[in-house]
Formats: sequence, C-alpha cells, structure tokens
Amino acid sequence: MSQGCCHHPSYLSSSVIVFAAAIVSFANSYNGEFVFDDAEALINNKDVRTGTDAVAVSDVFLHDFWGSKLASNTSHKSYRPLTVLTFRYNQLCMLLLNYCFIVVLL
Repeated sequence: MSQGCCHHPSYLSSSVIVFAAAIVSFANSYNGEFVFDDAEALINNKDVRTGTDAVAVSDVFLHDFWGSKLASNTSHKSYRPLTVLTFRYNQLCMLLLNYCFIVVLL
C-alpha cells in the first residue's frame, strides 16, 4: 500500500533542507528595524493595536489595510481584514517586537 508523497524520505529531507535554507537566508534580518510602510501598517495602525487606543475588532472589517475607513476619499481601498487581524493577534501575543513580527511573517 502506498504511503503517498508526503511520507517519502526524500520528500521530507528536501522539505527540511528548504526550510533550513529559508531560516538561514533571512537570519540577518530578524533583529532589523521596521522599514518602508511597516510603521504605517503595524505601528500607527489602530486596527493592529490591542491596547486602550485600539478600535473594536469589528471595525477592522470597515477599514482598509492602513486603518482608514473604506468610505473615506483618502482610503487606498486595500481591503485585507484577515491580514490585519493576523497582525493584531501577533501584536497581542508578542507585544509588537520587531523580531516576532518578522519571524512570523516569513
């Protein structure tokens, strides 16, 4: 009886090699600063925050990726609520540490 491709030893060893290569190739960026649009998407975005200045979770579905109301003329209309909720959960668990965001987003 066949075990399928996922249980074949060469498939598993190949997967481990690819995973290890990805970890090693990004290792020098784990302690890096937020760059480009990270500040707007992660730090200044009230939809991502979990403290006293955070918006209600239900409001995430009314805002664009950057935290602006979708109905606003200044909104980019980039609607990604699941991504924003992932950022919010990550911030809740990791307290907005760069290292944690970078590792989880890889």
